Amino acid sequence: MANAFVITHGTAGDLLPLIGVGAALAAEGHRVTVLTHHPYRDLVDKHGMGFVPIDTDAEYAAELATTKRFNEDLFRRPMAVARFYAQINWFDQIRRELTTMVERHAPGDTVVVARHTSGVSALMAAEAMGVPVAWVSTWPSQIHALPLMEKMYDYTIGPRMNQVRAEFGLPGVDDWGAWLDRPDLQIGLWPEWFDSAGSASPPHVHRTGFVTHEPAESGPVPAEADRLLRSGRPAVLIAGGTSMVAHERFYSTAAEGCARAGRVGLLVCPHRELVPDRLPAGVHWFRRLPFRDVMPRVSAVIHHGGISTVARALASRTPQVILPFNLDRPDNAARLHKHRLARWAPVGQWSADRVAQLLATSADLRVDPPTPIDSAASARAAARLIGTLLR
Repeated sequence: MANAFVITHGTAGDLLPLIGVGAALAAEGHRVTVLTHHPYRDLVDKHGMGFVPIDTDAEYAAELATTKRFNEDLFRRPMAVARFYAQINWFDQIRRELTTMVERHAPGDTVVVARHTSGVSALMAAEAMGVPVAWVSTWPSQIHALPLMEKMYDYTIGPRMNQVRAEFGLPGVDDWGAWLDRPDLQIGLWPEWFDSAGSASPPHVHRTGFVTHEPAESGPVPAEADRLLRSGRPAVLIAGGTSMVAHERFYSTAAEGCARAGRVGLLVCPHRELVPDRLPAGVHWFRRLPFRDVMPRVSAVIHHGGISTVARALASRTPQVILPFNLDRPDNAARLHKHRLARWAPVGQWSADRVAQLLATSADLRVDPPTPIDSAASARAAARLIGTLLR
């Protein structure tokens, strides 16, 4: 039985797959401690895993808001990246994560599992404690963005990272590209057919399949949502993820397109400030809905292209209309489109009429992916690969 640390950051789409892998490790008999944002404590506790918060609820909310404000700067002005990481106290998070692992690790019997790119404390742990490290990616373009990350370290945050390293007795890094690509094991949480539909992952990345999170996506359907789903009119789920990084026209365009298509709309967004003040007739706002229980009951889902929503829609056999913006989302949409599993439009083609058109043709899409979605099997496969690091 190993001592496993699981480190993950971001929003639900980033965290839930890693928590699922941690739960699979715990089911294999390993002692698992999850280091992540405080609002996810209850979910981790339900799996019987240890929990170490890397922030408070208020700090996490502030991070989401800061990410929204600096989203464009992060990709257009490199120096804004360093300012962003300083404002969300990222370097302090790294210190806390590494200190926790140093204090709690069992020599010769510890493995660290971290989210690709952001889990740099795991790489430091490998040096400071001599433990094996697995990096887990949740979407393909996360891996392909590594050269961009290397340049970001070279020109912006590298000096601050080396300061943190020095505090733990680690030498400075000159070649950030080699350092970022040093995990003992790399896992991609998507299937082979999805990988081959775009730029293929490097051969050393083990692809185990999508990992959804049933407990977090299940629950009673609110009475109002249930009434709408039973109304007899085709319903559409509109979902833009849990982050605040949403294109300013995503919800308004999706809602208006849904109305023009004559569908009932269930718009789900936890942040009221992102929802249009006036929604068209027939479109209703909910802060949260249990997607596992709702998605099979709608005629289509309009979403932002986040990988967790992609996986849930595939598992639910629900036609997808994707309005992707930023990060991995256009790439995810294009991969699904290649298999006729989604319709999508880039930002420059967004309009209510275009969305209505995509909805009208969504019934012609395939709903069965090339291989069945088996989240539990995918999580077990990832856990077993991680277990090989301890043999």
